Amino acid sequence: MALTLIDYTNSKNKPFLFDRGQKVNVDALAQTIEAGRPIAVFLPNGKVALLVGDGTKQPSALNYIGDPIMDDNTITTVSLGGIPAGTDISNEEIITIIKNLIAPYQSITISSITLDQGPFEFGETFSGSLTVTLGIANPENLALGNAGLVSASPAIFPQEAFDPRIPKTITGINVTYNTRTTVSINVQLTDDQGGATNGNQSLEWLPVIWYGSSALTSIPDFATLKGLGGKLLTASRATDLTFTNNYSFIGIESDISTAGIGFTDIDPATGVALLSASFIQQPDLAIANDYGIPRTVKMFRSEFPFGGITKTRIS
Repeated sequence: MALTLIDYTNSKNKPFLFDRGQKVNVDALAQTIEAGRPIAVFLPNGKVALLVGDGTKQPSALNYIGDPIMDDNTITTVSLGGIPAGTDISNEEIITIIKNLIAPYQSITISSITLDQGPFEFGETFSGSLTVTLGIANPENLALGNAGLVSASPAIFPQEAFDPRIPKTITGINVTYNTRTTVSINVQLTDDQGGATNGNQSLEWLPVIWYGSSALTSIPDFATLKGLGGKLLTASRATDLTFTNNYSFIGIESDISTAGIGFTDIDPATGVALLSASFIQQPDLAIANDYGIPRTVKMFRSEFPFGGITKTRIS
């Protein structure tokens, strides 16, 4: 609230800013108050102290009615900042309208969900304990306390309330899957206006792409396949792989389709696609993985050995 007092000492109008709940000694601000012009000062008890223009020091106490409001039947015709067109602002306090205009409420959103486990290979066991860490946009607008709910589908652990501002460790049952499986980790957050936002992340059991370099011309067994050094758990064959010297080997577990597969040489430094890479398909390799699960691996080898670092894109 801005008031203008007449300061006859300096012979000029002098503005002073008063906040609701602030008591001001008007007589200390001006030697004389212009006759007939009362000054209103908000007091902490919800009253208004009215100092009249004749210099009377004893205020008359009046009830504080409220901030100025917009006239009845006032509907916005265009979007203004955070106030959409068509909003009924009738009887809204002016200060609320201005705040919504220049600093509209920012809803919370989940920008990321990070899990400390997974993905898993077929036959691998989830230990039953999982830590969930959230990235949150506008976290200052979260509801107080346990503003989050976390659950799983299938329900490998019970739904729990938690404080999403800090990592949450949840405990459930040990589970093992031998085929392609997705457990959805679901998170719901509540803001300080009662609104909700949702997000989810996947805990997955996935097939493997094995890869690496060798002077051998074929891969005879699982130990040699593992010895290539490259292992990628993935749902898709589309990826870039790096090799060093000798023949390049790629083994794709049969759960991932190899129909119409293509290979392209990639510049290791820039990632720019170059020419089509020449790979030959070799006989399938039957293995049992580290967890005893039988797997069929589709084997591919570069037609020629290479020196130095090479990079291949699978499509």
